[in-house]
Amino acid sequence: MTEERLLHIGEIATECGTTTRTLRYYEDLGLIGPAMRERGNGSFRLYRVETVERVRQIQELKDLLGWSLDDIRLHFQVEDEVKRMREAFHRTTSTIEKQQILIEARKFAERQREIIAERQKRLALMDEQLQKKLARYQEIEVALSVREQ
Repeated sequence: MTEERLLHIGEIATECGTTTRTLRYYEDLGLIGPAMRERGNGSFRLYRVETVERVRQIQELKDLLGWSLDDIRLHFQVEDEVKRMREAFHRTTSTIEKQQILIEARKFAERQREIIAERQKRLALMDEQLQKKLARYQEIEVALSVREQ
Protein backbone atom coordinates (compact mmCIF):
# COMPACT_ATOMS: atom_id res chain seq x y z
CA MET A 1 0.00 0.00 0.00
CA THR A 2 1.46 3.37 -1.01
CA GLU A 3 1.35 6.29 1.35
CA GLU A 4 -0.60 9.32 0.16
CA ARG A 5 1.60 12.39 -0.37
CA LEU A 6 0.46 15.37 1.66
CA LEU A 7 1.49 18.99 1.21
CA HIS A 8 1.86 21.81 3.72
CA ILE A 9 -0.30 24.90 3.24
CA GLY A 10 2.77 26.91 2.18
CA GLU A 11 3.56 24.40 -0.56
CA ILE A 12 0.01 24.68 -1.92
CA ALA A 13 0.23 28.49 -1.80
CA THR A 14 3.54 28.52 -3.67
CA GLU A 15 2.36 26.00 -6.26
CA CYS A 16 -0.81 28.02 -6.94
CA GLY A 17 0.70 31.49 -6.70
CA THR A 18 -1.50 32.55 -3.79
CA THR A 19 -1.15 33.14 -0.07
CA THR A 20 -1.67 30.91 2.93
CA ARG A 21 -4.20 33.47 4.16
CA THR A 22 -6.26 32.98 0.98
CA LEU A 23 -6.12 29.21 1.41
CA ARG A 24 -7.32 29.50 5.01
CA TYR A 25 -10.16 31.71 3.79
CA TYR A 26 -11.10 29.13 1.14
CA GLU A 27 -11.05 26.52 3.89
CA ASP A 28 -13.32 28.65 6.10
CA LEU A 29 -15.78 28.89 3.18
CA GLY A 30 -15.69 25.12 2.66
CA LEU A 31 -14.07 25.35 -0.78
CA ILE A 32 -11.08 23.25 0.27
CA GLY A 33 -10.25 21.18 3.30
CA PRO A 34 -7.08 19.82 4.81
CA ALA A 35 -6.48 16.09 4.76
CA MET A 36 -5.43 16.46 8.38
CA ARG A 37 -4.29 18.96 10.98
CA GLU A 38 -1.37 18.48 13.28
CA ARG A 39 -2.02 20.08 16.65
CA GLY A 40 0.45 21.14 19.27
CA ASN A 41 3.23 23.71 19.44
CA GLY A 42 3.94 23.63 15.73
CA SER A 43 0.40 23.03 14.50
CA PHE A 44 0.00 22.92 10.72
CA ARG A 45 -2.36 21.78 8.01
CA LEU A 46 -1.61 19.06 5.51
CA TYR A 47 -3.44 18.87 2.18
CA ARG A 48 -3.89 16.22 -0.47
CA VAL A 49 -2.12 16.82 -3.79
CA GLU A 50 -5.55 17.19 -5.45
CA THR A 51 -6.01 20.43 -3.51
CA VAL A 52 -3.63 22.13 -5.96
CA GLU A 53 -6.04 21.39 -8.82
CA ARG A 54 -9.02 22.50 -6.72
CA VAL A 55 -7.36 25.84 -5.91
CA ARG A 56 -6.50 26.32 -9.59
CA GLN A 57 -10.15 25.66 -10.48
CA ILE A 58 -11.22 28.27 -7.93
CA GLN A 59 -8.76 30.78 -9.39
CA GLU A 60 -9.94 30.10 -12.92
CA LEU A 61 -13.63 30.38 -12.10
CA LYS A 62 -13.03 33.54 -10.10
CA ASP A 63 -10.49 35.32 -12.29
CA LEU A 64 -11.43 34.22 -15.80
CA LEU A 65 -15.19 33.85 -15.45
CA GLY A 66 -15.80 36.39 -12.71
CA TRP A 67 -17.65 33.97 -10.46
CA SER A 68 -18.19 34.84 -6.80
CA LEU A 69 -16.88 32.47 -4.15
CA ASP A 70 -20.51 31.61 -3.30
CA ASP A 71 -21.10 30.62 -6.94
CA ILE A 72 -17.93 28.54 -6.87
CA ARG A 73 -19.02 26.79 -3.67
CA LEU A 74 -22.39 26.01 -5.27
CA HIS A 75 -20.62 24.70 -8.38
CA PHE A 76 -18.49 22.33 -6.28
CA GLN A 77 -21.56 21.19 -4.32
CA VAL A 78 -23.27 20.36 -7.61
CA GLU A 79 -20.22 18.43 -8.82
CA ASP A 80 -20.05 16.52 -5.53
CA GLU A 81 -23.76 15.66 -5.70
CA VAL A 82 -23.48 14.42 -9.29
CA LYS A 83 -20.47 12.31 -8.30
CA ARG A 84 -22.41 10.88 -5.34
CA MET A 85 -25.35 9.92 -7.59
CA ARG A 86 -23.04 8.36 -10.19
CA GLU A 87 -21.28 6.27 -7.55
CA ALA A 88 -24.60 5.18 -6.03
CA PHE A 89 -25.90 4.21 -9.47
CA HIS A 90 -22.87 2.03 -10.22
CA ARG A 91 -22.74 0.56 -6.72
CA THR A 92 -26.30 -0.79 -6.66
CA THR A 93 -27.52 -3.82 -8.54
CA SER A 94 -31.19 -3.07 -7.91
CA THR A 95 -33.06 -1.88 -10.99
CA ILE A 96 -35.54 -0.03 -8.78
CA GLU A 97 -32.73 1.82 -6.98
CA LYS A 98 -31.09 2.66 -10.31
CA GLN A 99 -34.41 4.08 -11.56
CA GLN A 100 -34.80 6.15 -8.39
CA ILE A 101 -31.27 7.52 -8.76
CA LEU A 102 -31.96 8.39 -12.39
CA ILE A 103 -35.15 10.23 -11.41
CA GLU A 104 -33.21 12.14 -8.76
CA ALA A 105 -30.42 12.93 -11.24
CA ARG A 106 -32.92 14.12 -13.85
CA LYS A 107 -34.66 16.42 -11.34
CA PHE A 108 -31.29 17.73 -10.26
CA ALA A 109 -30.25 18.45 -13.87
CA GLU A 110 -33.60 20.13 -14.58
CA ARG A 111 -33.11 22.41 -11.56
CA GLN A 112 -29.61 23.31 -12.78
CA ARG A 113 -31.03 24.19 -16.19
CA GLU A 114 -33.64 26.43 -14.53
CA ILE A 115 -30.87 28.27 -12.68
CA ILE A 116 -28.91 28.69 -15.91
CA ALA A 117 -32.00 29.91 -17.77
CA GLU A 118 -32.68 32.49 -15.06
CA ARG A 119 -29.10 33.74 -15.26
CA GLN A 120 -29.32 33.91 -19.03
CA LYS A 121 -32.47 36.04 -18.74
CA ARG A 122 -30.72 38.42 -16.37
CA LEU A 123 -27.68 38.62 -18.65
CA ALA A 124 -29.90 39.25 -21.68
CA LEU A 125 -31.63 42.08 -19.81
CA MET A 126 -28.27 43.59 -18.88
CA ASP A 127 -27.13 43.29 -22.50
CA GLU A 128 -30.31 44.99 -23.71
CA GLN A 129 -29.76 47.87 -21.28
CA LEU A 130 -26.16 48.25 -22.45
CA GLN A 131 -27.25 48.26 -26.09
CA LYS A 132 -29.69 51.09 -25.31
CA LYS A 133 -26.92 53.05 -23.60
CA LEU A 134 -24.59 52.54 -26.55
CA ALA A 135 -27.29 53.69 -28.98
CA ARG A 136 -27.93 56.77 -26.85
CA TYR A 137 -24.20 57.56 -26.68
CA GLN A 138 -23.99 57.30 -30.45
CA GLU A 139 -26.98 59.65 -30.84
CA ILE A 140 -25.25 62.18 -28.61
CA GLU A 141 -21.99 61.84 -30.55
CA VAL A 142 -23.82 62.44 -33.85
CA ALA A 143 -25.65 65.45 -32.39
CA LEU A 144 -22.37 66.91 -31.14
CA SER A 145 -20.61 66.39 -34.47
CA VAL A 146 -23.51 68.03 -36.37
CA ARG A 147 -23.39 70.98 -33.97
CA GLU A 148 -19.65 71.47 -34.62
CA GLN A 149 -20.17 71.74 -38.38
